[in-house]
Amino acid sequence: MGWESGSGDAQARGADTNLSLTRLALALEERFALRPRAYAFARVSPGWLRGTASLDDQAVAAPLRTTFSTFSFDASAGAAARLTPRASRVACWLVGDAGYGWAPDQHLALAPALPAADHDKAGATTLADLAPRGVFFRFALALAF
Repeated sequence: MGWESGSGDAQARGADTNLSLTRLALALEERFALRPRAYAFARVSPGWLRGTASLDDQAVAAPLRTTFSTFSFDASAGAAARLTPRASRVACWLVGDAGYGWAPDQHLALAPALPAADHDKAGATTLADLAPRGVFFRFALALAF
């Protein structure tokens, strides 16, 4: 099981913006023992991606926001090397992998965060589609005991 989260802030025409993505995934892995202290692996990870986007424009009565949820899929290959002696009760591993993550395009239509009674008073602002996918590289330290 894996949990990944990230966010970014920026300015767009003088307005503060934010994009946050959180992913929960199940990692299915096949390992190939190269040596007693090293192995290679191939991994596929189907998961669920949740995102939020916001734009705080001072010209609008309330911040513009949207959320979305969708499935995602990652595939990667990598290797791991044990850094501690084999006799140690706690094993420290250096793990690295590279792969490609994919999720469907998300249509971003940001609407003002207004009470339900006021939703008809303001329209949505449509932005370009978000394509949450691409190549990734990952390095980690893992403990096993």
